[in-house]
Amino acid sequence: MEIQDITLIVGAAIAIFGFFRSMEQKKEQRFLEIIRELSNKDSSMLRSIGAAETPKYFYYRSYMFFERPFKSQSLSMALHALKIDNEEVFVRQECINSVQEMFKDVGIHTCPRANMIRSKLNKLIMHHFDFRSVDLSASCLNESDLGSADLRKAKLWECTFRNTNLKGTKLDCAEIWDADFSDADLEDASLRIKQKGVNAQTCFQNTTFRNTKVSEAVVNMCGLQGVPGIIIVPTPSEEECKLLFS
Repeated sequence: MEIQDITLIVGAAIAIFGFFRSMEQKKEQRFLEIIRELSNKDSSMLRSIGAAETPKYFYYRSYMFFERPFKSQSLSMALHALKIDNEEVFVRQECINSVQEMFKDVGIHTCPRANMIRSKLNKLIMHHFDFRSVDLSASCLNESDLGSADLRKAKLWECTFRNTNLKGTKLDCAEIWDADFSDADLEDASLRIKQKGVNAQTCFQNTTFRNTKVSEAVVNMCGLQGVPGIIIVPTPSEEECKLLFS
């Protein structure tokens, strides 16, 4: 191979590397802009735009096939954005949509799968959403749509589901200590809760039950004997819950 050919090859390689490096720098710059947008106190529109873009950077690979440099930051930003008081509903909706998109890559065997403690999830549409093994302790999910959502093995301590649609929702092996299901609709839902997953302070005031599978532990602990619409099922053991998803 002549020197001229080698020079051309080296020059082409440098040009290609320069092109990809330029693209990387643009990605890095845009990610910094997203951080600024999500933390912008004056514009809810910018916060919404920033939240909507986080999944793209969560899955982005450096130089197309290397590491994912923005993975942990992207998920963390979207999760923390859901904990802000008095945030606009449409901003929180974009955040939870993005979190669900990123959850597809987070294994359910990771426990806790994600820290969503004290999240503000009121008035959101979360139909068919996947919250398996997620820690939602002390979160507010009032007046939301969680129809057919999957909350199996989720930690729901002190969560509020007041006036929330929980039709067809799976709550098997979840921990519902002090949770409030007042005025919620649990039609066709499944609450196969273990003995240690419920306490007497778990509230079902004015809750709608229709073809709802409820474990004996919940029925006995919460005084639901004879309530219409409840199908009493055996209480799962600790071992059964431990093996769920395994």
